[in-house]
Amino acid sequence: MTRVVFTVHGRPEPGGSKRSVGPGKIIDANKKVGPWRDSVAAAAILAMQEPAVPLMLGPLGVSFTFYVRRPQAHYRTGAHSGELKPSAPQRPVTRPDVTKLVRAVEDACTSIVWRDDSQIVTQVCRKFYGEPERCEVIVQAMTFNQNGGSSA
Repeated sequence: MTRVVFTVHGRPEPGGSKRSVGPGKIIDANKKVGPWRDSVAAAAILAMQEPAVPLMLGPLGVSFTFYVRRPQAHYRTGAHSGELKPSAPQRPVTRPDVTKLVRAVEDACTSIVWRDDSQIVTQVCRKFYGEPERCEVIVQAMTFNQNGGSSA
């Protein structure tokens, strides 16, 4: 079964939000998403080359795990600096939302890992605090039995 695994280092950036800049011209609202997509594409190309994996054409299961830096305000100061405050959240519940982070990665992988992101039939998305900031991607070709059950 075909499986591709890769990690993209850097701050994950959201995709999907667009804004109009004139008649018939629409651009990404986030100026940082372009370089992030370029990083994702570069990591995906490397993953597809070693060993050589052809463009995936069938149904896919994908896992996206995003790690973002914890804000300095979550840490105590003084003698306890470096320790988390009791009020610090366990997981990032702030913007960007995980679906927009996924959208940027899906778009960057189109025509590199898969033909179209509509091939994704199973998806797991997670967002954690962690360093270095990064996105870990696992893509698995899916097969289905006659009863509709799947196997990876």
